[in-house]
Amino acid sequence: MTTNDFLIIAETYGPAAAGTIAIIALIAVIIKSWPTFSKIVKVGDAVADLPETLHTITTEIKTIKQEVLPNGGTSLRDAVNRTENQIKIIAAIVAEHEEEINH
Repeated sequence: MTTNDFLIIAETYGPAAAGTIAIIALIAVIIKSWPTFSKIVKVGDAVADLPETLHTITTEIKTIKQEVLPNGGTSLRDAVNRTENQIKIIAAIVAEHEEEINH
């Protein structure tokens, strides 16, 4: 093959070869950068969902707060306080009867 033959082949098939190489290079870059692109999309999705997530967390915290703080009778704390008071009353009654039995 002479130089002239090479130039003729390059001139004839050069654009197609260059396009093929460019497409292969582009595919390689996409494959190589896919994990990074995927992470960026996940972070973007998380940021987009952030207001809804914060609203859900805030609602759950309010619900928990209502249950652990006294509110006049319906909270878990009020139920614990009632139970403690009833146990104290029962303990006092049992203590009285123990004294009567032991004497």
